Amino acid sequence: HTLERYFIPNTRNQMTDEIAEGVLRVVIENGKKGLENPTDYDAMSEIMWAGSLSHNGLTGCGTGGGDWACHQLEHELSGKYPEVAHGAGLSALFCSWARYVCRDDPMRFAQLAVRVWDVEMNFENPLKTALDGIQRIEDYFKSLNMPVRLSELAADVKEADFDEMAEKCTNFGRRVLPGIRELGKREMMEIYRMAL
Repeated sequence: HTLERYFIPNTRNQMTDEIAEGVLRVVIENGKKGLENPTDYDAMSEIMWAGSLSHNGLTGCGTGGGDWACHQLEHELSGKYPEVAHGAGLSALFCSWARYVCRDDPMRFAQLAVRVWDVEMNFENPLKTALDGIQRIEDYFKSLNMPVRLSELAADVKEADFDEMAEKCTNFGRRVLPGIRELGKREMMEIYRMAL
């Protein structure tokens, strides 16, 4: 939820950014520790505390909400394939969504790359910085044995189902998903295909 709140289309809030980036750094550090030793009380308590801050809305204060498109895409995925856990579905979709929309706000993705993933800023090509950061996210998910493709999920996800999933996600043509980039049915299907 912190990532969704971080990728906001227009509004910026320095304090909220710092809180969100700190939460993400803590999760990155302690996620590996917790995976290696699930009885590591300190690591697990840090993850739980970070999760509480993510869910209570603090990481989105003063920003207008965030970009929840990836979340909506995942709801349709796990709705179609109930054996897919929500977190696994998000992990499988997130980097494809990010690569699809980051050209619409490369500086936001570059900020995350620099502040959270220690990517060196390429001022001549901020998009490269953004894409390097997305790759670091994907590599981190892999290091936790999380899926980064739909084909890695516990379900046999079929491309033939993408039309139905996207149609439902648009509420049968009555909405587009707002965010960094507005997503209609065509864009949703492209993201699903990228994630396959």
